[in-house]
Amino acid sequence: MNNNTRFDTYLSLGNSFHFTYDCLNLTISSISDNLESETGYIKNEILNNSSFHFTDSNFFNKNIKNYISIYNSFIALHINTYIDYNVFFHFPLIRKDNSVAECVCEVSIDQLTAGNKIAICSASVSIIKDNFQNIEKDGISIITSIHKFSYSTILSLEELEQNIKTTQLSEREIEILFLVSNGLSNQQIADKINVSIHTVTTHKKNIITRTGTSNIMNTIKKAVKLKMI
Repeated sequence: MNNNTRFDTYLSLGNSFHFTYDCLNLTISSISDNLESETGYIKNEILNNSSFHFTDSNFFNKNIKNYISIYNSFIALHINTYIDYNVFFHFPLIRKDNSVAECVCEVSIDQLTAGNKIAICSASVSIIKDNFQNIEKDGISIITSIHKFSYSTILSLEELEQNIKTTQLSEREIEILFLVSNGLSNQQIADKINVSIHTVTTHKKNIITRTGTSNIMNTIKKAVKLKMI
């Protein structure tokens, strides 16, 4: 199952509610009519209340703020195409009665600031009722069916940067990654693509430098995750 299908499936499970979020003031500015029935909270407790979060404060401060930073960085790098991507993340919803519901949140951008940061976004939250063990619980996923690459379960700005740099490798560099992943030695790769062994080792060093990964095997893992090889 590809990422798009997986999230479409989860978003069709369970009940859902919607809200608009002010990312500059970290407040909810509007909510759907069914929010009270799904969460137990009433509008007056939620709207424009900077101390209110649908999840616990630790998760909000550690994860949600990080996801906003990652998404802002992604937008800066894809300012002309970011609208074509769907953004998802998991979070534990804490209802008013303190019961916990595992959820998937889909985010879309309503407004950017003059500096191309997220100002207002819309969130569609679906409560997961089945197959929760199959969903990625960590990180933010930025997924598209239009462009070549999607970025799944990103945990940090560094990881986003490495993923994007990996997608920018040349065809020759991707070919070498593929051959390394299939267990070929430097000499075997050199013979196969008709270059010197020195050229192969130089390519491998350049790949590591360009992607910011620690070694060629970590680069291969990223390329596999991005479905490049």
